[in-house]
Amino acid sequence: YLGKLPGQILLMSAPPLPGRYAWRDIIEGARIRVRLLTGRSAYSFETALMRYMTLPVPMLFLRYPGEGAHQQVRNNVRVRSRLKAVAMMGPTVRVPVMVENISGDGCGLETDSVLGDVGRSFDLLLRIDLLGQADTLTQPCLIRNRRTRKGRYITGVSFACPETSMDATLRMALEAYLYEQIIAE
Repeated sequence: YLGKLPGQILLMSAPPLPGRYAWRDIIEGARIRVRLLTGRSAYSFETALMRYMTLPVPMLFLRYPGEGAHQQVRNNVRVRSRLKAVAMMGPTVRVPVMVENISGDGCGLETDSVLGDVGRSFDLLLRIDLLGQADTLTQPCLIRNRRTRKGRYITGVSFACPETSMDATLRMALEAYLYEQIIAE
C-alpha cells in the first residue's frame, strides 16, 4: 500500500503475478480481487485496475473500493523460535517437541507424530532463557489446529485452556521472553 485519494484511487505496489502473467498484460478497467496481509489484519476487496506504471517502481492505480472485508488474524505477534520442549500428553506420556513459533497466547509445535485431535488439552514443559537465566515453565495448552509440512506435524496450540487461566508470573516471564526475542531480531 502506497497511498490513496479517499473515494477515488488506491495506489499500491505491484506484486508479482503467478505463472507467465505480467501486469502490462492486464487490461485497464479489468476487475480484480485484492487480498493483503498487514500487521495482524487481513483485508480483501474487489476493485478495477485503472492504470499500471513501472516507474519509479511498479505500481497499480486501483479504483477506490466501495466496501471491503477485514479480519484480525492473530491477537498477539508471533516470534520465530527453535525451542526444545516436552508435551505432557498424560501421566507417563512425554513427547519431545520443537516450538517453532511462540506468542503470548499460543505457539506452533513441530513433531514427528500426531499429538492429538483438535480440542485435546495437555501440559507443555518449556525451558526459556530470560536475561541469561534459564527458566522452566509448565503451561496448560489446547490443540487448535494441525497440519503437515515436509513429513513433519505442525500443531497450533493456545495457552491456558478455557478451564484455567495463565498464572500472572508465568505471563510476565513469557512476555519478557517475547520482547527480548523481538528486540534481538
